[in-house]
Amino acid sequence: KYANRATLEMFGCGIEELRTVKNAIALLIPDEASCRPVLAGWKKDKASGVNAPLSFSGTTKSGRQVRFCSRHCHLPGGDVVTTMQDLSGIGLTEGRFCAILDNAPMPAAIVNMNGRIEYFNAKVFEAFGYTPQEIPTMEKWRLRAYPDRNYRDEVRKRWDGLVTNARANGRGIEASEYIVTCKDKSVKTMLIFGAPMAGKMVMMFQDITPRKEAQETFRNLAEQSPSMIFINQRGRVVFANKKCEETMGYTCAEICSPGFNFMNLIAPECHALTKRAFKTHSMGRDVSAYKYTILTRAKQRIPAVISTKLILYEGQRAILGVVTDVSALKHAEEKLGDAAGKLREQKKELEGKNAALKEVLAQIETEKLEIKQQVAANATKFIVPIVQKMRQKAGPMERLQCDLLLGSVEELTSRFGINLGGGSTALSAREMEVCNMIKNGMSSKEVAQSLMISLRTVDTFRNRIRRKLGVANKDVNLFAHLQTLT
Repeated sequence: KYANRATLEMFGCGIEELRTVKNAIALLIPDEASCRPVLAGWKKDKASGVNAPLSFSGTTKSGRQVRFCSRHCHLPGGDVVTTMQDLSGIGLTEGRFCAILDNAPMPAAIVNMNGRIEYFNAKVFEAFGYTPQEIPTMEKWRLRAYPDRNYRDEVRKRWDGLVTNARANGRGIEASEYIVTCKDKSVKTMLIFGAPMAGKMVMMFQDITPRKEAQETFRNLAEQSPSMIFINQRGRVVFANKKCEETMGYTCAEICSPGFNFMNLIAPECHALTKRAFKTHSMGRDVSAYKYTILTRAKQRIPAVISTKLILYEGQRAILGVVTDVSALKHAEEKLGDAAGKLREQKKELEGKNAALKEVLAQIETEKLEIKQQVAANATKFIVPIVQKMRQKAGPMERLQCDLLLGSVEELTSRFGINLGGGSTALSAREMEVCNMIKNGMSSKEVAQSLMISLRTVDTFRNRIRRKLGVANKDVNLFAHLQTLT
């Protein structure tokens, strides 16, 4: 799809002649027999996802002899980026190469074709504790590093197969994990790889024990998580916890199998969103958590939230994903929404009832006012004329009684009786009668004559009334105070 300028200059041709990998390799290695293993090695790397260097020699279009070292980077969408380095100008003597290995940050050794270890750097002793005298050959190394006979035979078979394959294909020795026993009996997990070089073999050792321990801790925590946790590497799921198995209906082995398409676990309408997130991760950027829908084996749709992060897994970049089933939360949100809707309806209904109640109360007040007006009008129209006629023919005492009756008629619609007969005042009927006389301007003497009681008794009533009305021992005129209670 694309080749940069350096690639075109190296091959000495145009982009049209490099349309396929087969064409590119055939340009450098015209001999079909020599070209076949190089092409097979490239295809094997692409299929397996291995990112090991591939070395081969060839001739450019201009006739220049070159030696290349190529590496591949697999993108989530299935594309492969290939980088190639021309090693023709690099020439190292074995002594210079050993000097470089002396300063290497990891254990390294050089082994000849007879299996004799001709050299190893100081990092080998630091890592494993063995001296050159203790491991002079590969066989001695295996006896000490792999004390279990069955495991030692398995290691020998695996390593010899990788070395044979590397020599046949002109490429490096594929990295593989080995459990190595050190001199102090401690055990380390090592990634061992290398490359044939001038009839010999360079071995490199990478201690991945901390990484394996961290992965084991991660796996233990992941298995206890209530959320689904997975690791996706180069578009393939390489780890899934038990929660994935329980929720999705697939076994972990099925989910992590090379041919499993993890997009089948995602609802079709969410595919574009997921692909955008993977593309962002492929550019080395993080992605914010987002909502999407997953599909179980039984085609059940589950709303979920996924959080992803770029990590290193087995030494290579991968995507760690945490998927949380939000079905219960969504159901709760729906119920909360329904409840909120009902509350809004009830509020609206109550507001309507309150408005109606206000109208009823207003109507009651209107009716009460009309009743008061009717009572006052009827009293004035029918009772007052009769009392006035009686007063004209009455004596002095009877006229006082008539005046009191006329005053009482005027108070029919006032709150005077309610204010004195309720609450903390609670005046007796006799005290109410005395209050009414005092309010209508009758003196104590007139009250006594009207009620046919002594002045002393009237004074006793006046004192009780003052006490109950809360004006005892105060410089307050009782007549004036009673006027305020109407």
